[in-house]
Amino acid sequence: MRLNLKRFWLFDDPRSYGARAILRGAAEGLRAIGKEARLFPFDPSAPNAAVQLREDLLRFRPDAVLLANHPASLFYSQIGLNEPPCPTLVWIFDDPYMMGDERYSPDEIVLAADPGFIEGARARGAEKIYFLPVAAPMQNDFQTLPPHAVPIAYVGAALSLDGMRARMAPDMAAYLDRIARRKALEPAASFPDLLERDPITEGKRVSFSGPLAYYLYTEANRLARLRFLNALAPFGLRLYGNEAWKPAIQGTALESCFKGKLDPFTEYPHLIHSAAININLRSLQGFSAPTQRDFLIPRLGGFMLATSISPSAIDWRANDPSDRFRLSDFPWAPSYETPEAMAAAALGYLQDEFSRREWVNYAAEIIAKNHTFAKRMEQLLEVCKALEKGI
Repeated sequence: MRLNLKRFWLFDDPRSYGARAILRGAAEGLRAIGKEARLFPFDPSAPNAAVQLREDLLRFRPDAVLLANHPASLFYSQIGLNEPPCPTLVWIFDDPYMMGDERYSPDEIVLAADPGFIEGARARGAEKIYFLPVAAPMQNDFQTLPPHAVPIAYVGAALSLDGMRARMAPDMAAYLDRIARRKALEPAASFPDLLERDPITEGKRVSFSGPLAYYLYTEANRLARLRFLNALAPFGLRLYGNEAWKPAIQGTALESCFKGKLDPFTEYPHLIHSAAININLRSLQGFSAPTQRDFLIPRLGGFMLATSISPSAIDWRANDPSDRFRLSDFPWAPSYETPEAMAAAALGYLQDEFSRREWVNYAAEIIAKNHTFAKRMEQLLEVCKALEKGI
């Protein structure tokens, strides 16, 4: 496979903040290393949105297309192309078991942001699959609010699954509520194990797959995050997010903490820098690699407390033998397994600016050196060169 990659085409999809932020960073990183990167400003509400995507892609004539999460064949069919016009890379940021059942084609290059996603991508047909962690933005210079104007900040979206729940039988809904509550209390337990240990009825077990996986992960994440956020509420927590939080926090201490939406690109960076403590509540998908917040917050000068990384965190020497991605010495934030432990730590760090600044300086230096999107895009091209040589 010849991969002479100089021109990359991506599209900016406002429906997914996480993927959008990463692909924006990737485009900036590509430009920083001398590549052309076209980031098409996609408007999903436009009546001819698919036509616009197709025409812009074909007009640009890229050497490669970089997509997020879903199989390239799905994207190309949606925009009316029968086959890819050039090599296509798909960077996946969530567990493929949760993102539908469409098949990845043997020809597309699948990039897994976490090693734990490789098995799921392979089960859905991916053959050329490589680990590529996410990274930090190129820019970190911006005007800030007064330092520490916010004691503790958490930014995140809540998801409403009322539609899925309404289609379930009442006994099934109650059963899944029970499983989700147990997962929230036992993050290390896998859903298949929980379903096996606690069958819906004697001798009848529910299979963990497809929409059920999405429902359980989403519900368990919501419950786990509420546990941690409620514990932080007495210390000046400010919760930013969408309106779907309101039913979940009604009548709780979090109701007065909720501050509504925050623009992820124009306002969130300022909040990161102005908060004494930023909170990173990791998904119960069981990430082993750093996620976007692990890079973003220290890069922008913010201190962070996090929930613990997966208990089965991988041995980076085995999964990245050459230490290409420099994750063996990654500057993880202070992390906690329980809401009580995180709340106690938050109280201590609020009174200890020296320790907060010490960690930020240490983490920001390593991330600026080893983990910007420019560095990551160089590593992406190394992967492509190895693929071309058949390595």
